[in-house]
Amino acid sequence: MPQAQPDTTGPGPLANVKHIVHAVSITAWYESSPDLIRTTVENALTEAARLSAITVALAGLAMGYGRLPAVAFAEGVKPAIAHDYPPIEEVRIVVRRETDAAIVRATLELSR
Repeated sequence: MPQAQPDTTGPGPLANVKHIVHAVSITAWYESSPDLIRTTVENALTEAARLSAITVALAGLAMGYGRLPAVAFAEGVKPAIAHDYPPIEEVRIVVRRETDAAIVRATLELSR
Protein backbone atom coordinates (compact mmCIF):
# COMPACT_ATOMS: atom_id res chain seq x y z
CA MET A 1 0.00 0.00 0.00
CA PRO A 2 1.45 3.41 -0.89
CA GLN A 3 2.22 5.61 2.10
CA ALA A 4 -0.46 8.12 3.07
CA GLN A 5 -3.06 6.36 0.86
CA PRO A 6 -5.70 4.41 2.81
CA ASP A 7 -7.07 1.01 1.86
CA THR A 8 -10.45 -0.25 3.06
CA THR A 9 -11.57 -3.72 4.11
CA GLY A 10 -14.57 -5.23 5.83
CA PRO A 11 -14.64 -5.55 9.62
CA GLY A 12 -13.80 -9.24 9.84
CA PRO A 13 -15.00 -10.60 13.19
CA LEU A 14 -15.19 -7.18 14.90
CA ALA A 15 -18.64 -6.41 16.29
CA ASN A 16 -20.12 -2.94 15.76
CA VAL A 17 -17.55 -2.14 13.06
CA LYS A 18 -18.60 -1.58 9.46
CA HIS A 19 -15.26 -0.81 7.80
CA ILE A 20 -11.56 -0.74 8.54
CA VAL A 21 -9.52 1.95 6.81
CA HIS A 22 -5.88 0.86 6.84
CA ALA A 23 -3.22 3.57 6.67
CA VAL A 24 0.59 3.60 6.59
CA SER A 25 2.52 6.66 7.76
CA ILE A 26 6.11 5.50 7.44
CA THR A 27 8.54 5.41 4.54
CA ALA A 28 10.36 2.31 3.33
CA TRP A 29 13.12 3.31 5.79
CA TYR A 30 10.68 3.38 8.76
CA GLU A 31 10.78 7.17 8.95
CA SER A 32 7.84 9.48 9.42
CA SER A 33 7.02 13.12 10.10
CA PRO A 34 4.13 15.28 11.28
CA ASP A 35 3.49 16.24 7.64
CA LEU A 36 3.20 12.59 6.56
CA ILE A 37 0.87 11.97 9.54
CA ARG A 38 -1.28 14.96 8.53
CA THR A 39 -1.60 13.80 4.93
CA THR A 40 -2.36 10.22 5.95
CA VAL A 41 -5.00 11.23 8.52
CA GLU A 42 -6.66 13.65 6.07
CA ASN A 43 -6.81 10.89 3.43
CA ALA A 44 -8.10 8.30 5.92
CA LEU A 45 -10.79 10.60 7.33
CA THR A 46 -11.87 11.55 3.82
CA GLU A 47 -12.24 7.85 3.01
CA ALA A 48 -14.10 7.19 6.28
CA ALA A 49 -16.48 10.05 5.50
CA ARG A 50 -17.06 8.61 2.02
CA LEU A 51 -18.07 5.37 3.75
CA SER A 52 -20.55 7.34 5.92
CA ALA A 53 -18.67 6.76 9.18
CA ILE A 54 -19.97 8.55 12.26
CA THR A 55 -17.23 7.52 14.71
CA VAL A 56 -13.60 6.81 13.77
CA ALA A 57 -10.92 5.16 15.91
CA LEU A 58 -7.52 6.52 14.89
CA ALA A 59 -4.42 4.57 15.91
CA GLY A 60 -1.17 6.27 16.88
CA LEU A 61 0.30 6.12 13.39
CA ALA A 62 4.10 5.72 13.06
CA MET A 63 4.54 5.53 16.84
CA GLY A 64 5.67 1.89 16.62
CA TYR A 65 7.81 1.01 13.61
CA GLY A 66 8.11 4.67 12.67
CA ARG A 67 9.50 5.53 16.12
CA LEU A 68 7.69 8.87 15.98
CA PRO A 69 7.32 10.55 19.39
CA ALA A 70 3.76 11.16 20.60
CA VAL A 71 4.17 14.93 20.33
CA ALA A 72 5.15 14.67 16.64
CA PHE A 73 2.19 12.36 15.96
CA ALA A 74 -0.15 14.85 17.65
CA GLU A 75 1.39 17.77 15.75
CA GLY A 76 0.50 15.97 12.52
CA VAL A 77 -3.00 15.03 13.66
CA LYS A 78 -3.93 18.51 14.92
CA PRO A 79 -4.31 20.28 11.54
CA ALA A 80 -5.97 17.21 10.01
CA ILE A 81 -8.74 17.00 12.61
CA ALA A 82 -9.32 20.75 12.50
CA HIS A 83 -11.34 20.15 9.31
CA ASP A 84 -14.87 18.78 9.14
CA TYR A 85 -15.43 15.42 7.46
CA PRO A 86 -19.22 15.03 7.40
CA PRO A 87 -20.85 12.79 8.53
CA ILE A 88 -18.01 12.00 11.00
CA GLU A 89 -18.94 13.30 14.44
CA GLU A 90 -16.18 11.80 16.59
CA VAL A 91 -12.54 10.81 16.14
CA ARG A 92 -11.11 8.71 18.97
CA ILE A 93 -7.33 8.61 19.09
CA VAL A 94 -5.90 5.36 20.44
CA VAL A 95 -2.31 5.00 21.67
CA ARG A 96 -0.62 2.26 23.70
CA ARG A 97 0.60 4.12 26.77
CA GLU A 98 -1.09 6.55 29.12
CA THR A 99 2.01 8.77 28.99
CA ASP A 100 1.57 9.05 25.21
CA ALA A 101 -2.15 9.73 25.66
CA ALA A 102 -1.33 12.60 28.04
CA ILE A 103 1.11 14.08 25.51
CA VAL A 104 -1.40 13.77 22.67
CA ARG A 105 -4.16 15.38 24.79
CA ALA A 106 -1.86 18.25 25.80
CA THR A 107 -0.69 18.84 22.22
CA LEU A 108 -4.25 18.78 20.91
CA GLU A 109 -5.33 20.91 23.88
CA LEU A 110 -7.98 18.38 24.95
CA SER A 111 -9.23 17.65 28.43
CA ARG A 112 -9.59 14.07 29.58
